[in-house]
Amino acid sequence: MTNNSSLEIKSDFRIAITMDSDWHIGSGTGRRGDIDRLVKRDRNGLPYLPAKTITGIWRDACELLATGLDEGTVIDEDTKKGYFSQLVDYLFGDQPALAEGAIATSPREAALSVRAAHFPEALSNALKDKPILKEAISFVKVGVTIDVNNGCAIEDNLRFEEVVRGGITLTSDCQLKLPVESELQKLCFALIVASTKFFEKIGGKRRRGNGHCSVKIESVPIDEWITWLGEYLSSDQLSLPKIPELNIDKNESQEGDLIKGKENSWQTIRLQIEAISPIVISQRTVGNVVETLDYIPGTHLLRMVRRQLVKHNPELALSIDTAIAHNDMVVTNATIAIGDRQSYPTPFILAGEKMGGGIAKSAKIYNRFADQSPKDIQLKSERGGYLACAIADGKPTYPIYQTVGITAETHNIVEDAVQRPTEKTGGVYTYEAIAAGTVFQAEVRLHKHIANSIAQTQDRWQKILGGETAIGQSKKDDYGRVSVTVLELENQISFSSTTANTLAVWLLSDVLLRDERLRPTTDPEYLRAEIQKHLGIELKLFDSDKPKSQEESSISLLTRSHRIDSWQVRWQKPRPSLVGIGAGSCLHFEIPSGVVTEEKIRKMKKSLTEIERSGIGERRAEGYGQVCFNHPLLSQPLSELKLTKTDNISDVESVSPLIPEHPYARTIERAAWQKAIQQKVLAKAEDRKTLLYIGVEKDKPRMSQLGALRSVLSNLQSFSDAPQAIRWLNHLEERRNRCEKWHPESLEKIKKYLTKENLIWIDLELYIAPPSKTETGTSADFDKEKWAEELRKWAEELRKLVAPITLTETGADILKQELWAEALYALVDACIRAHKRELESKSPQE
Repeated sequence: MTNNSSLEIKSDFRIAITMDSDWHIGSGTGRRGDIDRLVKRDRNGLPYLPAKTITGIWRDACELLATGLDEGTVIDEDTKKGYFSQLVDYLFGDQPALAEGAIATSPREAALSVRAAHFPEALSNALKDKPILKEAISFVKVGVTIDVNNGCAIEDNLRFEEVVRGGITLTSDCQLKLPVESELQKLCFALIVASTKFFEKIGGKRRRGNGHCSVKIESVPIDEWITWLGEYLSSDQLSLPKIPELNIDKNESQEGDLIKGKENSWQTIRLQIEAISPIVISQRTVGNVVETLDYIPGTHLLRMVRRQLVKHNPELALSIDTAIAHNDMVVTNATIAIGDRQSYPTPFILAGEKMGGGIAKSAKIYNRFADQSPKDIQLKSERGGYLACAIADGKPTYPIYQTVGITAETHNIVEDAVQRPTEKTGGVYTYEAIAAGTVFQAEVRLHKHIANSIAQTQDRWQKILGGETAIGQSKKDDYGRVSVTVLELENQISFSSTTANTLAVWLLSDVLLRDERLRPTTDPEYLRAEIQKHLGIELKLFDSDKPKSQEESSISLLTRSHRIDSWQVRWQKPRPSLVGIGAGSCLHFEIPSGVVTEEKIRKMKKSLTEIERSGIGERRAEGYGQVCFNHPLLSQPLSELKLTKTDNISDVESVSPLIPEHPYARTIERAAWQKAIQQKVLAKAEDRKTLLYIGVEKDKPRMSQLGALRSVLSNLQSFSDAPQAIRWLNHLEERRNRCEKWHPESLEKIKKYLTKENLIWIDLELYIAPPSKTETGTSADFDKEKWAEELRKWAEELRKLVAPITLTETGADILKQELWAEALYALVDACIRAHKRELESKSPQE
């Protein structure tokens, strides 16, 4: 048995997919009246290969290879699969949608995670601000439906499909969870490497010429791995290692006693989370649409934090699990970052003028706890979105409001037998997702004794929480990729003050409570009872016993319930719903007079601060139950606040950088220049002055002469071929009977195009003539600095002129040489056609 120790097994690697032909990955949408099928594009507006598509085709390649390696042998009578077919299931996960009958065990998750394949970063950055070049990446392909009976096109079945030009190499990052046994590790990696040889087509119409590709794993010797696999399987002492039943992380720790010496103080770590790819946080499923939350719940972040801490020091697993069980560690929800601050759900107590657009339009807002409602203006309660508010001298500034961008992508499950989505496999489904590029902030809070235990092993241990990870649903492919950064923590301000004998409560996250029968409840009375239990003092809703009047606020609470349909990731099945009082709900309590003393005020303030840190209700470790007391937005009037607008718009024009020579970039440039030439010549052909310039007017010259000119120009390949066209013009001038059919001096005007290379580009507005260098009589009169400044300005204007259609540093110069003959022919041809249309439109009397 061979044992090539030089072969390196990689858990993190990158694959390069080179598209050898034009390709199409459909978005499932079209452009009415123009294109029936559009290609899928990423957030930069560039075509890409979705991870789900790559995974599906790669799995097919692996299954094809595994079928050949198994040679019809079956080792599992239940699944009727051979060894390597089961190894494919280990790498790519089980397919419960294809299972027949009930499944006894939970589906196996995939060991291989594949990300979407995108354009090279340098090329993507260069195309960022150039929409014309982005459009040139694709072209429209015409298609029809053929009748199988007669071989003719069926009527009313003409369609137009967008197709991406071939020649580009896209890269995808992959991660492989390796098994424990070293021999199985090599076998898994060898199967993945060898299967790339069968990865030959991808995308739509791949059986009709589109989507031909070649795949290679970067820095991996594919041929050597294939050789190793062949020698391994041909060994006389072959003994295939056992495949693990489930490749999951097992938590062996059991709940134990709390660490002694528990302190009633907290350490806070501030996290910034940037979405590298869209994130699906399932809220509920409606039909075949999975709706997403607009924030990242602490439930998803808690697992990440625990994994990083245990990875740093496995001996802390027991302490951390115990802290989570007893709510001694809290991970708050990650909400969108506004500026450099974490935002919070908009409190329902805020109201805006209905006709003014509310807080989203920076209109006047009112705090219904403190402001008097205007008599003649209709107010509308604010709901949805998030806001951040600065506090200056204990008073709030006008809050900055923002919403989270949500995208939607449609996917499908392909049935192998018919190679298309069917009802049997689930057909098509849509994921709503938080848009890539969205930045969130969250907090991790630990009791001091937990933080001290971790700090004993490493200084500045908080940094270990940073890095790249995946969260949410469908996180092994197109979704859930995030980058986590640990931020410096600012001084936290507590607004828990009770000097006014009132308590304004703002729920920053959903609160989960139970009634006396242990049923989930959204009754605010149970929230009041829970707060009372922590404070040790009676609370009642503000103004609940007073008659309502115009002088006093009559609103004491504004709450809404919120329901989240939780999801079991491994089984891909719904779990019991979580119902609670929704984030943004507000309550206004009153502390009875004569009950509060100086000592009670001090204790209450400490208790309120503790509640703000640890939360209230159930599942607080996951971010539920976060509250804020007596925030100025709830305790002070807001009707006089105005938004102070700051103008941060830069006057400097952003121009994407040019890149060095690149084959695919040149292909895009050429298509963009050709399209620009066509647009320019069509505009020029409609101008009478252009027709006169090339000598076309009324019946001179005849169409036969124009046809001859067009035929001569069609033979030109470059500017170096211009002499042969000039010889034809000279010969024409020597023959009087033909020369008289042209207008005077018209042939000389045409010769200018053949003798001055840049004239065609100047007329098409794709080139600017350089400034003329004038002599004043003596060399002393020549101003070199002024001349250099004029040349610099000319070069800058020329660069801006061709920047929208130029991508490489040498693109403009090379393409002007390569497309010179094409541009000249296109201009003359367009003018001749315009002249012909004009003659045909005139009546015989004219």
